[in-house]
Amino acid sequence: MPYALRPLLLLLLTLVAVPSLAETRWYKVEVVIFAHNDATALNEEYWSSEVSPPPLAGAVEMRNANEGGRTPFTLLPESQMGLNGVVKRLEESPATQPLLHFAWYQPGLPRNRAVTVHVHDDMGKVRVTAPLTPLLGYQLPVWQDDTLPERLSTIEGTLRLSLARYLHLDSDLVYTKSFTRTITPAPAPAGSPQTAAALPQQITSSYRFRLHESRRMRSKDLHYIDHPMFGMLVKVTPLQ
Repeated sequence: MPYALRPLLLLLLTLVAVPSLAETRWYKVEVVIFAHNDATALNEEYWSSEVSPPPLAGAVEMRNANEGGRTPFTLLPESQMGLNGVVKRLEESPATQPLLHFAWYQPGLPRNRAVTVHVHDDMGKVRVTAPLTPLLGYQLPVWQDDTLPERLSTIEGTLRLSLARYLHLDSDLVYTKSFTRTITPAPAPAGSPQTAAALPQQITSSYRFRLHESRRMRSKDLHYIDHPMFGMLVKVTPLQ
């Protein structure tokens, strides 16, 4: 074979080996993140104070989807979600508090091409801006660096769904929660005057808890990813 034709042959082989986006199977990913109201685990385990949010570079900032469209990595309206009943039960339970409920469409991509999405309280709102970037044939807002908004939200992190032989979800989420404790000093010696410092005091402290996990997923099943302080429900459904 002439040497000049070899690059062309390699290009053709690459195009054949990589399926187009239209030929790739698409999925709906639905996520519910909720807090555990029982703060017992706060005292039962050691929590590091050095917890920083995950890097954002390359993550998509999901916007609200247009009705009837199938743009990947855009937030679906509530009418297209299937876990609304689950969220209602979480709201009614004294043990849990729903924090986020959202869903999006995406193609099943291998790990080396999989897309990371930014997860936070104000998804779909004008809180953050990321430059529009060509991605998978669409113009999507993609973070170019790890700069975070000034105010960290209650939930801040990333999710990434990839497809090999099985579906895998990589989760890296940080939950920020404030707790108020009542500190009761030791009683003053008998006969000494009661001072303000000896009275019970309420002290409020903020803690950060990290959920960092890679989980194999089965489509159509509801998966529970647990943490002592918060949890996540995920359902991945193939699209027709």
